[in-house]
Amino acid sequence: MTMIYDNQKGKWVAKKWSDLNLETATNMYLFQNPSGPLRRPDLSSVIEMSMDSFMNSGPGRFVRPSDFPIVQSILRSPSVFRSNVFLNLPNGVYTTKELIEEHKIPLEFFQSTLVQAYESPTTEDYVQRAYVYGFTGYVLSDDTKFELSGLNSRVISGEIRAFDDNSDFVSSSIPTHMPNVILIDKVDPDRTGARFEIEYRGNGKRFSDYTLSDYRGDVTKA
Repeated sequence: MTMIYDNQKGKWVAKKWSDLNLETATNMYLFQNPSGPLRRPDLSSVIEMSMDSFMNSGPGRFVRPSDFPIVQSILRSPSVFRSNVFLNLPNGVYTTKELIEEHKIPLEFFQSTLVQAYESPTTEDYVQRAYVYGFTGYVLSDDTKFELSGLNSRVISGEIRAFDDNSDFVSSSIPTHMPNVILIDKVDPDRTGARFEIEYRGNGKRFSDYTLSDYRGDVTKA
């Protein structure tokens, strides 16, 4: 067991995304501690996890800039982007924060989600990703920059960050063939477990000089 309990923070700490695996996640759900088998209601059920590990070698490695509606709008459909009443922006450099706060573009344009059960099922970490993490949410950082210079020159640079998450292995929108649905029926048929929280801290996944060519390449890979 590689997660430790930090008494000062009052939470569990995972330095690597893989520290929360099938065994430790199930124990957190059933016993509120990753080693089990004794229930520890005196300890926090919050896990602080390295965002760098999660985003660059874990489940977050599958999300791409092309997955975000704002990137799709700017690079794939610039004429639609420019003609839209709330996206009618002059040439210039804008940040996520400015586009949301000053130009009233909805936050959901800068968000994306992935279902881990649909991502690379042949990889060694597939079951761990699908069982433990399930749905994963992402957002473009406040300082992500969008350079608009005519319809044919559009460049995006910034950071993709993971949303804090929680897990109780129950979701009405999870496909029934997913590993967490299958396994949780065996380990907790009476549903006595409790939800635990995951807080991602640190740096996310950075990208730079992302253009229409990069977008097309990512869409082709998907």
